Amino acid sequence: TIQLTAAKSSVSMDLFREIKGVREILDDDGYYKYLLGEYESQSQAQEALKTVLEAGFSGAVIRELNSLVVE
Repeated sequence: TIQLTAAKSSVSMDLFREIKGVREILDDDGYYKYLLGEYESQSQAQEALKTVLEAGFSGAVIRELNSLVVE
């Protein structure tokens, strides 16, 4: 999955209006994480990350979905 950003408090989903499919989770570290997609391979995730970076989310990173607590 791609983590677009993380924040200590929830942010408006309008921030992500250019990108379809963003979801918010509250991780066990107390941060809200904003995630996009589940990819079969690292190369698929890399391609999607390029689009996210071009949309202005310069801090976006690829994360293991298993390492996040999804509620």
